[in-house]
Amino acid sequence: RGPAFPSELLSNLTTLETLDLQLNSLSGTIPTTELSAWAPSLTSLCLSANSIRGTIPTEVGTLTRLKTLALDENVLSGSLPS
Repeated sequence: RGPAFPSELLSNLTTLETLDLQLNSLSGTIPTTELSAWAPSLTSLCLSANSIRGTIPTEVGTLTRLKTLALDENVLSGSLPS
């Protein structure tokens, strides 16, 4: 099991456009509070090849500027929210 998703580090980045944490052996779940904070600006979210578990948060559907979403090679369930 790898390190937890770095929520504390990322929570104040309200103008974040790109988050690429691929291949970092991260564990835990995708943080929903941070996704909501990033919604106005995030265009790319790449979390592939980690050990992230749980369901895909409905907050992903609020990322209206998102152009790239990479969640493969994790242990996620559910469908992508619209």
